[in-house]
Amino acid sequence: MTDVITLSKKAFTWSVVVVTVMWSMGAAALMPLVVNADNHCGDLEPGDTFMVEGNNGVYMVTEDLEYMSFPSAAIYKSWFMTDDYEADWSGYATLTAECAGNYDQRRDDPNYVGFFPGSLIQDTQSFSGKVYVVGNDHTIAHIPDEASAAKWFGDNWASKINGVTNPQALDYTLVDSNFPIAGMRAMNGDNYYVYTTGGWSMVDDASANVRYWSTEISMDLLNEDMASGSTAGSSLTENVLQIPATEGGEGEGEGEGEGEGEGEGEVVPAGALTVSLASDTPGEGLYVFEGSTHNEFTKVSIENTSDADVTINSMAVERAGGPASDDAFSGVNVMLADSSLLSSSYKTLNSSHQATFTEDVTVPANSTVELSIVGKMVASTDNYAGEKPVLKLASIDTDASVSGMENGITGNAIEVNSTVTIGVATVTESPDRGNVTEEVGTEGFDFLSVKIANDSGNDIDLAVESMRFNNAGSADGADVANLSLVVDGNVIATAEMMNNYVTFDLSGVDAGMIENGRNETFVLRGDIVGGSGRTLDFDIKKVDDIMVRDLLNETYPTPNAAVDGNRVVTISRGTLNVSKTNTVSAGKIAEDSDDLKLGSWNFRVQGEPIDIRSIKLDIEVGASATLQAADFTKLKLVNAAGQALTGATDGSGAGSGSVTFSDSFTLPIGNNEIHLMGNLNADGTEDDTVQFAVDFTVEANLDAVGETTGDSITIVTSPAYAFPNAESDANLLTISSLSLSVLTLSQPAAQTIAQGSSNHLYSTIRFDASDSAEDVQVTDFEFSIRPSATAKSNEIQNIRFVVDGTELSVTKDGSDTDVQDDEEITVSLSGDDQFVVPKGGAVNMLVYADLTAGATAGGAHTIDLRSTADDEGATNAVTAQGATSGSDITETYSTASASAMTVGAAGGTMEVSLASDNTNATLFSAGTDVELAAFRFYATTTEDVELEYLYLTQVVTDTSSSSYKDYDEIWFVDESGTEVAGTRMAPTSTKPKINFSDDAFVVSKDDNNGATLYLMADLADISNSANGVSDHFLGYKINVKADVTAVGALTGTGTGEFLSSTDAPTGNTHYVYRGVPKVEILPIVGEVSESATQPALGNGANDLFRFRVTALNNDIALSSFIFDITTTGANVTDLYIYNVTTDTEEVLNDTIGTPDADIYTWETSGADWTTAEASGQVKVPTSIPQTFLVRGTVTGASSGDSVRVRMAGDAAHVAGTDTLMHTSLEVSTDANDDFIWSDLSAGSHSVSTDDWTNGYLVKGLNSISSTATTVSL
Repeated sequence: MTDVITLSKKAFTWSVVVVTVMWSMGAAALMPLVVNADNHCGDLEPGDTFMVEGNNGVYMVTEDLEYMSFPSAAIYKSWFMTDDYEADWSGYATLTAECAGNYDQRRDDPNYVGFFPGSLIQDTQSFSGKVYVVGNDHTIAHIPDEASAAKWFGDNWASKINGVTNPQALDYTLVDSNFPIAGMRAMNGDNYYVYTTGGWSMVDDASANVRYWSTEISMDLLNEDMASGSTAGSSLTENVLQIPATEGGEGEGEGEGEGEGEGEGEVVPAGALTVSLASDTPGEGLYVFEGSTHNEFTKVSIENTSDADVTINSMAVERAGGPASDDAFSGVNVMLADSSLLSSSYKTLNSSHQATFTEDVTVPANSTVELSIVGKMVASTDNYAGEKPVLKLASIDTDASVSGMENGITGNAIEVNSTVTIGVATVTESPDRGNVTEEVGTEGFDFLSVKIANDSGNDIDLAVESMRFNNAGSADGADVANLSLVVDGNVIATAEMMNNYVTFDLSGVDAGMIENGRNETFVLRGDIVGGSGRTLDFDIKKVDDIMVRDLLNETYPTPNAAVDGNRVVTISRGTLNVSKTNTVSAGKIAEDSDDLKLGSWNFRVQGEPIDIRSIKLDIEVGASATLQAADFTKLKLVNAAGQALTGATDGSGAGSGSVTFSDSFTLPIGNNEIHLMGNLNADGTEDDTVQFAVDFTVEANLDAVGETTGDSITIVTSPAYAFPNAESDANLLTISSLSLSVLTLSQPAAQTIAQGSSNHLYSTIRFDASDSAEDVQVTDFEFSIRPSATAKSNEIQNIRFVVDGTELSVTKDGSDTDVQDDEEITVSLSGDDQFVVPKGGAVNMLVYADLTAGATAGGAHTIDLRSTADDEGATNAVTAQGATSGSDITETYSTASASAMTVGAAGGTMEVSLASDNTNATLFSAGTDVELAAFRFYATTTEDVELEYLYLTQVVTDTSSSSYKDYDEIWFVDESGTEVAGTRMAPTSTKPKINFSDDAFVVSKDDNNGATLYLMADLADISNSANGVSDHFLGYKINVKADVTAVGALTGTGTGEFLSSTDAPTGNTHYVYRGVPKVEILPIVGEVSESATQPALGNGANDLFRFRVTALNNDIALSSFIFDITTTGANVTDLYIYNVTTDTEEVLNDTIGTPDADIYTWETSGADWTTAEASGQVKVPTSIPQTFLVRGTVTGASSGDSVRVRMAGDAAHVAGTDTLMHTSLEVSTDANDDFIWSDLSAGSHSVSTDDWTNGYLVKGLNSISSTATTVSL
């Protein structure tokens, strides 16, 4: 890559100004070389300068006696300079406005005075940062690199650059940079030279401006191209405008004038800056580490106190302090407030310990800019350890007045450290991608992958704070879009390409964090939107383009390497790929038809939209066909929506031939389905074939260009951009006649329906055009009502027809009043009722009708369309024609008949059963809403059934163990969970009646699964002032079929109800308590939802089983547990149970059987470990679940041994004695006594009160045991 001069610009503000002269004398003395305002206007010569009274601009007269302005004081100074190189204001005249009016302003370009030849300029509004030298005749030439700049303009070339606006820069004519160029100045010793068309020419009596712009050049270099003779110094300033005079005629004139006066002037500074040390500049006692970069030494505050933006043209940074060495620094730079660097690279310190930065910095009006002077340290600082350098802002160059810079701005000294090892960021390209060619329009393309590995050690984490990519290719920012930085598939930052650089700010982005020993890959991804023929070649140009922070030492390590990306992306024009589609399928077409669909293709466009200017399609007819390509006329291409892309064009050729479309159309990026349509005459014969093809084997068959690039989309010329290089044949078409087949289907099946049924589906009639060459339009059809021996056709009314989901507007009624008398009905269709059957396809017509309420029960009706004659001798017929051609069609019919619909008795029947999802037996908490049972209702015959009311019977009616008062309310909900209207009621007996509101619960006869009702209850509270009783039995059943009353939803006639079996649908028996326990078996360590490592079995004390008991709805108490313990190999002794709810473990048992008055006593017996009943109990509050741990001493354990523990449950409710609930001791004598608990419902609860029960139905325990916990070695 060429090192061009690139001066980065953070902001640009430019205003074209004229020279402002401040006069120290009065208004009467404003006229050196004055032309008095006494109507005597003297003549001005080409090259004369003047001002106008009341105007502060300075102007110059051209060779054509027009005038032009000096846009800036710098341009004026480049032409008129004193011997001490200051602007010379002594040579202009002052005119009255009247006299100045004698001269016209120059309108042609250039219309202002440019810089003196040999000057250096830079377009401050361009992103390129390029520097140019001004030549003769208002030309400029680009200086390609710093070496050329130093060679021809000296080591201090950067200080000579003048900024110009973009419009001014564009006014110059750009010439080849073949140095030297005409107009350049040089010197050697006391001799001055100018470069002319003949070479270097010595200048006689060189003026100050010639001397100022001259550069010391060796005589050897001058002698390489020395011209003969010399050049007069005065000639170099004669044509100050550097443009030739306009050719014209001759003229003469005279005039006179006189005047006198004197004065002096000066250029007003453009703004005012105050420079100071920023309050947050780095303090004392800090260190910089070897191999670190971006080290902030000094922070400077620059305040613009004026109302105009100020541009700092250059600044010098100096290393000071002591002891200190320049060699400790790899370079210095200036960091802007957004952490970007002013210079694209760190600059080394010169012999004066300084580095000069020529990049402009703009300080907006009435605002402050802060800059940080930063240093980059060498890889090893062993020789400089302990040094305390400072970095100062030594000087700034600007047109504004500056205060505060008398001694420069110096920060605090920072000590150089050589002992701390900072983070290591290893940068590589990974994966290393190869060169590719991509079309304009490619989206989400991966340009470069940068892998950053944290190889630091010492637990140093790194954070990537910014990354800057450089494009070394020829494409520019307008050729790419949506550039993003991607990590693990996620976009973490976005940016735009400016001046071939893409910078991502990653400060604060979590994905930029790289832990010690890990790595992360950052992918530059974006869209290619232009630049056909150009390239994209992204890399990380310099190591400092990646900014990585060491989070431990709070410093920035210098990455080990930049990345020279190996992927060059060549941007290609768009591509076109054509393939056949089956939208126009292989099939039959009718001759003498219009608007036939003849073929379909997908035109897949990639990269950019493509303009099709012309395209040729082949027409290939069968070898033995009489058909010709010319028989196809008015051919056109249409899109998938049917919109025409081309005009109508006739095919050509006797036999096979072609058609060419020359109308332009544009295809967007993506898939574009295109259809060929046209007309066919009657010259072909049955079974002739034709096939149309897009032919990309001949270049002339396609004329297309990319809409964005304007490049041709070639199909044969390499490289090709249209594919495939072959014919893309559409589906084969065969000439055939028109046909329609009519068939009455067997659906729906035969049914029994109720009298008065409406909108019932009687038949399905299929119209099939599978073998037709054209769509078929149906205009009329006939059908028959065929009643049974006891039925009449007039019992069928409001006959309607639905064709493929669309109901026709016509309706018909049966009218024959005789039994078993067939009736044929004709249906004439008009307008939108006439329906079309697509060729190669079929449509179904559904026939619906109403059955009269007085229809004879047991009678049956059939409605169909068939060829079999009815009892009147009539056969049904259909009238149809070609939908496009209008040609008549001969239809074929089937003899199949529709299913008979039998008139059934009103009301129907309904089956009642227990639902498959009936609620399991459960322990319920008092005062809660619960689900008691689920009942299924199934309508089995003629009509829908509406439930009016039903009776429920309690499962247990014994008042000693059950009561209707256990329920505050009961009600039903349906399958959606919605309460059924009218069903909520408060029971007043053990057999409550449930009413249903009108239409609240209707069971459809067409619902093969039936409908389910779920019985809900609001349980009464259990307390001294409430109705609920602990351990009462809950549940309901439907005792007999007579307890259910329903009617036909259509007729209102009573329904015949029956139960699904001899047993009444009976819900499960539940039990109610004030509160109930829930048991959870836990891992030895952690929770069920976790994956904590569990302990292994070992000799000594072992945790063997862990569980939690939660009280639901009300506090409970625990009295006894039983555990099943099985060992393999090992022995277990000294078993204890601990309450481990808190950090303080509480042991609950004594292994030798000695009871403790305050806690339980436990003992082992065979394989079971249970309690020896005592007076203790553990209470479980609802707010604090209690966690327990079984621990035992293991001996004799070896590899493969295990201990398996299960918590026992109870298989049945406690057998009744004198009360529902019992004392703890009484429960322990029951056969089911594995888990004993209490709901604390007794007023003065103890282990001796009757409020204890067993573990039957306790959540988390089944009838045998809990899930086992196994601890193994």
